[in-house]
Amino acid sequence: MTGYQVDNGCCDLPGGDHLDYREGMTQTCTVMVPLQPLEGRVEKVVGILDEVIPAIVAGPGCLRYELFQEVTGRLVLWEEWESRAAWQAHFEWEPIKRLKRELAELVEMPVERWEMYPRLQS
Repeated sequence: MTGYQVDNGCCDLPGGDHLDYREGMTQTCTVMVPLQPLEGRVEKVVGILDEVIPAIVAGPGCLRYELFQEVTGRLVLWEEWESRAAWQAHFEWEPIKRLKRELAELVEMPVERWEMYPRLQS
């Protein structure tokens, strides 16, 4: 699974808006991870996720880590974390390392991660 790390903590958005990820460091961090299993691999992917999700949910800072399935068959992980720092820390956990190892050959790559925060009102 691949993703991106924000080096400078900010980015420019369409329309000229600017988002500073550092503002989200103490806000709840929501992450969506769409997963497209390879042909005939849905059950294997779901099985691995079913095994590791309880350990992830029990981890510090995890508020929600749920698996959904679209009507198309694509899977979506819906994650909520106490903060961006909690989300970043979970990448060092063994269950996540296992997911990266085992899912790499079972889902379409690269895998996207959509990191989101409540929109700040100006």
